[in-house]
Amino acid sequence: MVGCHHFLNCPAEPITWPKWPAGVCPRRAEVRHGTNITPDHLGLVAATSYGTDPPSWIANPPSPGRAGAKDHGQVTSSWFDFFDSTGKERRISVSDLQESLREIDAGLDKIQKLAKVVVSAIARARSAVKSGELSEIPKTLAAIDQRMTEARAQAGDLPEQWTFDAAAYLSDGRFVNDLKAAAARADLSIFEKDGRIYCFPLLLRVEPKELGVKLGRRLERRINPSKLVQMLIRTQKAPQRFREEQFLNLLYQTWRQLVGGAWPSSGPGRVIALSGIYETLTLFPETDYPAEEFARDLLLLDRKPHLLTKDGCRFELPASTLSKGKTKRIIAYDEQGREHTYIGLRFVKDGLI
Repeated sequence: MVGCHHFLNCPAEPITWPKWPAGVCPRRAEVRHGTNITPDHLGLVAATSYGTDPPSWIANPPSPGRAGAKDHGQVTSSWFDFFDSTGKERRISVSDLQESLREIDAGLDKIQKLAKVVVSAIARARSAVKSGELSEIPKTLAAIDQRMTEARAQAGDLPEQWTFDAAAYLSDGRFVNDLKAAAARADLSIFEKDGRIYCFPLLLRVEPKELGVKLGRRLERRINPSKLVQMLIRTQKAPQRFREEQFLNLLYQTWRQLVGGAWPSSGPGRVIALSGIYETLTLFPETDYPAEEFARDLLLLDRKPHLLTKDGCRFELPASTLSKGKTKRIIAYDEQGREHTYIGLRFVKDGLI
């Protein structure tokens, strides 16, 4: 016996398993023998596989003050509760964004079907005109008018149906929570620190006013969390565009300016605080180079310890020389979220210590 009592208006009475064609719920939430539960129409992917016994869906109906309710036209979080083949209760949450997208998509689907009917009616009218079937021309033209009237009636209140407050969704933490949940389902390492979202090597910044997310320096407006996670996965797998040699020479030139002439003919130069180098690099107000990106670039450079400048100098990132003072630290986070601290930078001539 499979119960499907969720808030998507599936049949109120329990439906026996054989009555579901191919093991599919009437609302297209897949419940198949030996497979994952994947309610595709909600953009969800369950993380658990089940045995041969079909699981039971027992979903919490909407009620005021709980997830699943609607508050002043704004959908709040909903969920599916179900029991797996072992009898253990499990829950899959449904974000309010996914539910709002599903609702508006259902309306668009109806309009699209009506539009196809309109196109078909036009095709019949044109066929009658081309063939000179005069008795059919008035009928087909009237059919076009009727079908267009039906389509306009369906689409009339469509703008009013979209009541989702996107700016609030991006600013109040719901988007970040949905993104983390989608990343966890896809086994993507992502975490939040000091208001920034780290998905190495990318740094994400939510921009509520722009209704988008900054991926590095690029604004991405396609913010469906599940789709955005897939985009991040593809970006991680793509070859990195970071140019270590160019970044190293930029640091070298800046460091030389700060050191001045106080550098012996060979050996190590003076240690300069990386915070000072960063301030020099970002002196101009229009410079778009966040400190988190600078830290990320230092981490990538640190992985190439044998890299040399154009004139053959190697770099060092010593920590002990400046660590006793009040020098500002540069913090970077790697793929696993481990913290890396950088304080100072110096260059060594001719590879000599």
